[in-house]
Amino acid sequence: MDAFAMAPLYTQRASSSSSSSMVALPLMTMVMPKAMPRIGTEDIMQSDV
Repeated sequence: MDAFAMAPLYTQRASSSSSSSMVALPLMTMVMPKAMPRIGTEDIMQSDV
C-alpha cells in the first residue's frame, strides 16, 4: 500500500524534474517488456554505453 500511495507522488515529482525520463524508461520497459523487448533492451543497452 505504501508503494501505491507513494507512486502518484513520486511520479508527479519526477515528471516535474528531469528524472522523469530516467524513471519512465525503466518503468515502461519493466511494465511492458513484451511490447517492445528488442527496442527496449537494445535502446537501453546502447544508451547505457
